[in-house]
Amino acid sequence: MILGTIEPNRGDAELRGSNDPFRFLFENSNDAVLLSGAEGIIEAANPAACRLFGWPEEAVRQIGLTSLVDPTDGRLPVLLKEQEQTGRFKGELNFKRKDGSVFLGEVCSVFYKDNVGIGKATFIIRDISERQPIEETLRHITEGTAGSTGDEFFHSLVKHVSQALQVRYCFVAECADETDKRVRMLAFWAGQGFGENIEFPLAGTPCERVIQGNICSHPERLQVLFPADPGLITLRAQSYTGVPLMNSAGSILGHLVAIDTQPRIFSEQALSILQVFATRAAVELERKRADDALKKSEEHLHTLLGINNAVVTKLTRDELFCAIAE
Repeated sequence: MILGTIEPNRGDAELRGSNDPFRFLFENSNDAVLLSGAEGIIEAANPAACRLFGWPEEAVRQIGLTSLVDPTDGRLPVLLKEQEQTGRFKGELNFKRKDGSVFLGEVCSVFYKDNVGIGKATFIIRDISERQPIEETLRHITEGTAGSTGDEFFHSLVKHVSQALQVRYCFVAECADETDKRVRMLAFWAGQGFGENIEFPLAGTPCERVIQGNICSHPERLQVLFPADPGLITLRAQSYTGVPLMNSAGSILGHLVAIDTQPRIFSEQALSILQVFATRAAVELERKRADDALKKSEEHLHTLLGINNAVVTKLTRDELFCAIAE
């Protein structure tokens, strides 16, 4: 039976106290890794497992796999039978987080003997709840933004990106001046509706490196990493990813950002989606700026034509100044 509870920290101490060359991989893996004895008693959980389930390591060992796996999942008996027959299994199961939410995970397990001959089992768990065909996600966002331009496009974009990536917040912003030290929001999806578009300085924020041209992702402890950004506290932000908006010449116009209130590892798929629509947003921002410049030029031309007409038609000095004032 793989679903056990706890054994005092023997396996945990052995793993961290040894010179096992796989210890570094255990500690730094992006996938959740659980180490147990042959009877299924959890002895160690890596940092990714703690992030995934929302529990500290000691709690993961205490509650055991029985509290992490959805017991109503009909696939569980099949995997247990495979494990009994072959000593390993791979499949998909529904798992539960600390907050009660359920997610679909890909799990693989293998039994082995450590360097002193003691039976062990390793469980590697990956959250695949986001694993929908990228074409479907792209189509969803594309259909949601089709036919819109300007401000309407930016509002539609952040709403549909937030929904597609299942994050609470999403915003798109443009550089507010030539120094690239401040940005101004073009649209901000605040979870239940659109928030106020604000302008803010970049110094000390996670957006600073994005505007420098980097794709940045922070899966957890966002407020700790950027203590000088009070907005993160207001949003209760825990995870962040941002992609720069570049024009055809490679200049930075702004950025597209997704933020969540839970620790979150943004997958390659999520980053790819953001990059695709950051490119689309950059094109629309260039078009909008060109359109705004054209309107200003037309207004300026209209003013000059008005002055010219006044010079031709107005004979007195007073009448000329009155026409210009109009």
